[in-house]
Amino acid sequence: MEDEENPQLDDSIDNENVDNKNIDNENVDNKNIDNENIDNKNIDNENVDNEDIDNEHIDNEHIDNENIDKENIDNEDIDQEMIELNAIFSRFKDDPNEDFINVNRLTQVLQAFGRNPSLKDSEQRINELEAAEKFELTLEDVLQITNESWTAINNDRDGLRQALEKFDPTQEGYIDIEKFRTIMTTLGEPLTDEELDDLIQLGLNDEQTKINIDYLLDQLLGNNT
Repeated sequence: MEDEENPQLDDSIDNENVDNKNIDNENVDNKNIDNENIDNKNIDNENVDNEDIDNEHIDNEHIDNENIDKENIDNEDIDQEMIELNAIFSRFKDDPNEDFINVNRLTQVLQAFGRNPSLKDSEQRINELEAAEKFELTLEDVLQITNESWTAINNDRDGLRQALEKFDPTQEGYIDIEKFRTIMTTLGEPLTDEELDDLIQLGLNDEQTKINIDYLLDQLLGNNT
């Protein structure tokens, strides 16, 4: 007798196949979800990287702008200093329309720039320039000379003030011009009349007939206040 087919067994097999198919589909779906998560993660990481790059660009741009601002400020300071030096330099021109001074004015210009060379050193340097047929000096020439060691700055403002105040009996901060002229022609290395006149003019304001000690010190050594 032949075996009869078992419908229940067939149904079980079919159900199992359906379940396996569902499992396979679920695995595919899970795989797709995992891949989607990976893609999203990659996108997120890419966004983070791009954000970091953008922030870095912003920081670099900020640093560059800050450096440019500092450079502009430094250039403005240099320009202002050059304007002030040119104004002092122009006072010693024989002709205001020219852009140079006579080499014999070197000592006075150096003093006005806050340098304090000895007359001996100044005369020696002037002789060297004349020997090289350099009879005229531009502002740039003088600025180069100020870097030479013999033009050393005299920072002893207090000492110079004390010396000048000895000739101010009223202690009002002024020295009589004739008394100053006598002092400068009898003490230390004598000045020529022209050099002395220039030095006296450094200590005079427009409305003064006496030498202002503070003003003279400012002209010789710079304003340190």
